[in-house]
Amino acid sequence: MHATHVFTAAILALFSLSVLAVPSLVDLGYTQLQGRETAMGVMQWLGVPFAAPLLGPLRFSAPIDPLPTTDIVYCTAFRPICLPRQPSDFTMKPNRRFTVSEDCLFVNIFAPTNATEDSQLPVMYFAQSGGFQSNSNANFNGSQLALFGEIIIIKVNYRVGPFGFAQSREIVAGVSLNNGMKDIIQGLAWAQRNIAKFGGNPDQIVISSYAAGALLHVPTIWGNCQDEGAKNVPQSPNKTEDAFAVMQGQAFNVLSNYSLSLLKQTYLAVLQPVFNNSGVLWRQIANAHRFGSIDPEQERLGFGAYYTIELNVEALVG
Repeated sequence: MHATHVFTAAILALFSLSVLAVPSLVDLGYTQLQGRETAMGVMQWLGVPFAAPLLGPLRFSAPIDPLPTTDIVYCTAFRPICLPRQPSDFTMKPNRRFTVSEDCLFVNIFAPTNATEDSQLPVMYFAQSGGFQSNSNANFNGSQLALFGEIIIIKVNYRVGPFGFAQSREIVAGVSLNNGMKDIIQGLAWAQRNIAKFGGNPDQIVISSYAAGALLHVPTIWGNCQDEGAKNVPQSPNKTEDAFAVMQGQAFNVLSNYSLSLLKQTYLAVLQPVFNNSGVLWRQIANAHRFGSIDPEQERLGFGAYYTIELNVEALVG
């Protein structure tokens, strides 16, 4: 009799766990996401849209919330990553792990199968590197890390190259600058709203990455980085030819004479302060590499803003 009671209690405990565990079908209110359970004990929701597709006239727009759906969205396979800056980038080559597309604003979520909506597990929010030129950690699989650390892993795609960081007067006037950074922030906001449904703690999201992705710190410290961006620009150029050599190096030596003339008109011909121990064109070259975020003290010293982005002449001419 005692053995029967123990067996019955064990069955009830297992049943209770199965009821409380986060199901593979997660209802977020505006949509339902069907994930999958792996044999290693990890739930995966792959290719989850965290923003609406930004195609056609929305191509250079800031990210917007994903569209509501009445149908179930199947998140059982990786979706495309974002198009890189260069057609020669490794992400453009055939690969079983990923494809590329303009429709690329997805997160991949990994959680232990025993996670529940009450688990409040820590969350690691990972943005890939790639110099803002490609999604270089394409479709990173966080299953083992989620299982080992008993945490939730979120891996985010974001726009890069001209799709994420095109700079021109037309874009300033009509759409949005620095969309790659805005994509990262959009994904983080989506995670805070929804990650509890996957077993995560929205108040304990740890931002993780390296290289370009390390600028995920943008919500809190962007503008206070001390050794990035404009400081990587050579400080010595005094001649236009020297400045052109720097620009060609940033653009893989593909700039035409016409492109260089546009860069000269846009940046080099604009009068700027000259700083101690620096060439007369240092600030002009630094300005050609800048975001809009400025730290006043570093600005006073002439460093400008903080991350080297590509010199995209096509963006200058629309």
